[in-house]
Amino acid sequence: MDLNSSLLKEMPKEAKPKPGRFLRRILILILLIIAIAAPIVLITTRTAPETAVGTWLYWLHDHIYLPIKAYTFTLLYPLSLIPWGAALFILILWTISYLSKTPIFKRLQIYLGRKAVRRKLLHPLLIKSARRFKKLGMKPELLEAVTTEQREKTLLHLDTPPTITRATRLTHLHTRLLTLPPSTTNNHLQAAVYWLELYTRLRTPQTKTDNPDRLHHLISQTTAQIHDIITPLLQYTTPHKLETAKQKEARFDTQTLAVDLLYLASLKNDTLAAHVLGPKIPTKKRETLITRRLAISTASRRAFLDRNRGRLENRAHLYYSDSLNADPEDLPLIGRLSLLIALDLAAMTDMPDIALGFIETIETLDFVLHLWQTGKPDDRTTKEPSGQQRMLWLIHGLPGPLDYRFCAELAEKETKRRKEIWLHSRRFSGEEKGPIRKEDFDLAESRVHALYHAAGPDFKKDS
Repeated sequence: MDLNSSLLKEMPKEAKPKPGRFLRRILILILLIIAIAAPIVLITTRTAPETAVGTWLYWLHDHIYLPIKAYTFTLLYPLSLIPWGAALFILILWTISYLSKTPIFKRLQIYLGRKAVRRKLLHPLLIKSARRFKKLGMKPELLEAVTTEQREKTLLHLDTPPTITRATRLTHLHTRLLTLPPSTTNNHLQAAVYWLELYTRLRTPQTKTDNPDRLHHLISQTTAQIHDIITPLLQYTTPHKLETAKQKEARFDTQTLAVDLLYLASLKNDTLAAHVLGPKIPTKKRETLITRRLAISTASRRAFLDRNRGRLENRAHLYYSDSLNADPEDLPLIGRLSLLIALDLAAMTDMPDIALGFIETIETLDFVLHLWQTGKPDDRTTKEPSGQQRMLWLIHGLPGPLDYRFCAELAEKETKRRKEIWLHSRRFSGEEKGPIRKEDFDLAESRVHALYHAAGPDFKKDS
């Protein structure tokens, strides 16, 4: 086991058993057995009083218990011993699980869940079942957890057409599960994060496939999902409201982030592009408009972070106006989406320094904020949290291992491209010396290795 694993670090600490829990559960089980056994003894010994309660017990015995026993046990005896024996065995296992607090059936549930989410034909059934559970007030947490696990595993290795297709289907399933009504802003932000992670990976050259048409079809399917995901975030019902949101300066708020996602989806969706950018815009001009919008948004958000870092270093009040007034539970997702947009812009323009600069800003701000936070509790229940606390929630967990790996892939591609140009120019010019030396590329490659190392052993470069 690698104790430096980035995945192990993210795992929650194991909860310590509370004293007296085992005795309390035994007491509850004994009371339950007495509550069931007492009426049975009263009826079988005919000592139940001839009162309203006694009459009710005898009626239940004659009209409910005896018919059920006759049709499920006596009629099919001895074959009925098989289902009743299985039911008794399950009851014993459940009792052991309840007393020991050991999830005996959890491994079976996880195994069946993994098999189910990999089958496309079962996805409609899973979504239908999850919708019914949510209407009853029960969140399908295990199904979401299994889908997350399988999705992240396939998203990390998009090297064959089957894994690309599987990652797309799992992401679509996960976003559908999250946005099933009743849903919250947090659900839609989480779905937007998953959507953008897939959308960015599908469009990068690192995604290997020998069927470009199939990849284009998967990207089109992905862009078609964005409307259902971000409509509650954008909060627009008319084109005028959309135009108003487009003119708003980009900050760390759900509305401008949703507009940026619309622009990104418009890159590969003509219908959406006509709605967002206007009809009859050439493809080349569309790409320019989208790149400019994302560049302005990313620069604005990075400048906002840099400005507040400077104010923190000077012990001044933070400048954030209404940019960080979102719910504390939503701020980490808003920060994650902002970083993913910067990563996508870097991939789209083949400029890894855009992503690395944004990450450097986050890391520097995180260092300053933790110096400020030393000795202070992280209490999200405070009615009026400070600006510094909100900023901490915004960049919590950023950047992650996958972000470092993505930057490493972009930087590696750029280094190889420049090295090939340099070698080609040397071959024809015959010059051995010049402003660029081999040591410069060695330094660039060492930075790539450092980024892969920062991603951790779970996200190391594929051999």
